[in-house]
Amino acid sequence: MNLQRIKNFDYDNYICAIFADKGVWEDIATILEFNIEIATIKSKVSESTLGLIRLQWWREAIEEIFTENKKVKAHQVVLGLKELSNKHLNFNKDKFLKIINARDKDLSEYPFSNLDELLQYVEDTAFGINDIIFDVLGGSDELRSIVRDFSMAWGITAIIRAYGNNLSKGRKIIPDEVSLGELIGLADDKIKSARESLKLIKDENLKKYAPVLLKGRIAEFYLKQFKNSGFNYKKPKIKSLEGFGVLRISAYYYLNKF
Repeated sequence: MNLQRIKNFDYDNYICAIFADKGVWEDIATILEFNIEIATIKSKVSESTLGLIRLQWWREAIEEIFTENKKVKAHQVVLGLKELSNKHLNFNKDKFLKIINARDKDLSEYPFSNLDELLQYVEDTAFGINDIIFDVLGGSDELRSIVRDFSMAWGITAIIRAYGNNLSKGRKIIPDEVSLGELIGLADDKIKSARESLKLIKDENLKKYAPVLLKGRIAEFYLKQFKNSGFNYKKPKIKSLEGFGVLRISAYYYLNKF
């Protein structure tokens, strides 16, 4: 488990995960390391074919992990996931494969064909990783649905935050018929829906679910900046979560106001 790597490459998830109960922190960290391996493939390869080969390697690794008595690849993260699959019998192989398959899109130079395809990518990646973390935490279907909405909002903001950088590299992933303003509105709606549903959750220790519920507050942190920037569609200037933003996230946790 490499905490510094998680902090460097996946700060949003890191700052949420540090609020996890001691008994599940290492499990969550292993899942986040898997996510980093998959999400950073594009930045490590010089051409898309090499990236596709790496994704296929991970598909094979996941198949081995979930095959009884099958020797797995000698890779730190793979070995960690194998241990987790033995510990958490509710783990679903298809959830891991869905995340890997969605990352094929990272290697494409073409935009999403429509809004539905973009939102499916967000669900498979942003909610995909939070859904596996939720399997570690345990909880009701109602709470999982709330996590899905918060995750969708968080994933949409990630698409918007990356917009300027992608555009500067000649890569426009958002469909022409979809504006950043529309995406911001969708993220807002997801947060509002999740908060309304969260009010109805009774007899739950919500702090236990901080690693996934805080994603809504992080999305809100970024969305507020988008709005304050006057909807600068070409290259929004968004501050990172570090500093005062982290203090706010901590306050939401200790006040139990997700």
